[in-house]
Amino acid sequence: MNKGNKTQYAILGVLSIQPMCGYEIRKAMDTSIKYFWQESNGQLYPTLANLAKNKLVTVEKQAIGKKNRKVYSITTLGKNKLKDWLVQSTEYYPARNELVLKLFFGQNVPAKVSIKHLKKHSERCEAALKIYREIEAQLVAEIKQKIRPVYFLLAVKAGVKAVEAELDWCRESITLINKYT
Repeated sequence: MNKGNKTQYAILGVLSIQPMCGYEIRKAMDTSIKYFWQESNGQLYPTLANLAKNKLVTVEKQAIGKKNRKVYSITTLGKNKLKDWLVQSTEYYPARNELVLKLFFGQNVPAKVSIKHLKKHSERCEAALKIYREIEAQLVAEIKQKIRPVYFLLAVKAGVKAVEAELDWCRESITLINKYT
């Protein structure tokens, strides 16, 4: 498998929690890692096929009524590949941030356009922060009851801190635009 393909590790990580069918993997990703890592169905299903081909997951067909579903389970080889990746240094990828790109070239439009973008971004950040705080509270309770590992909370706290920083940056940016334009 391509070493640069991080989709495989996201899938192996989700399957390290429990065996799942493709739909359940998608749902698990959408309710957990989507806040910091997103995968499309166009990435998910071909990667699952490659993982099975490379014996990193097994596939068991289960009949549900008239339909069959494929349930994927991580193999020992898959667990070892996930562990090997987890101990490697994290790769750096330059950010692609359309808002910052637009602000960088903001001198080409009236200041109110940039302020509007920043206010809209602030609203999205506030909504995300509300969601993160709810997840954080739920996770803390589940961690105390030994239902979830603390590592899930670390990821949520990264989101909380990032969104709080984004909100501070938005406020400061609006102040600077108003001051210097």
